[in-house]
Amino acid sequence: MQSAAPDGAPVGRSRDATGVAIEAAQAAARDLVGRTVAEVEQNLILETLSHCLGNRTHAAHILGISIRTLRNKLEALFGRRRRRAAPALGASGLSKVSW
Repeated sequence: MQSAAPDGAPVGRSRDATGVAIEAAQAAARDLVGRTVAEVEQNLILETLSHCLGNRTHAAHILGISIRTLRNKLEALFGRRRRRAAPALGASGLSKVSW
């Protein structure tokens, strides 16, 4: 006889696809217990960015938020990003770098 989890999901030694999925979901839920929502959100954002190889547009799409919201959350986590310094001016007074 299989036992049941607090949510009623079966727990046992079943190794079929459903049993494996249930066990994985229960393990993931146990990992979240005791963490704040902010910690979970930060981890989700960073893991998604890693999955997307740093592509913020793709990560925002996967997370279901706008790129602006993602940018704001990243700025809140890491502070405002530094802006690139302006390139040095040439003798003519014009920048040597084409933007």
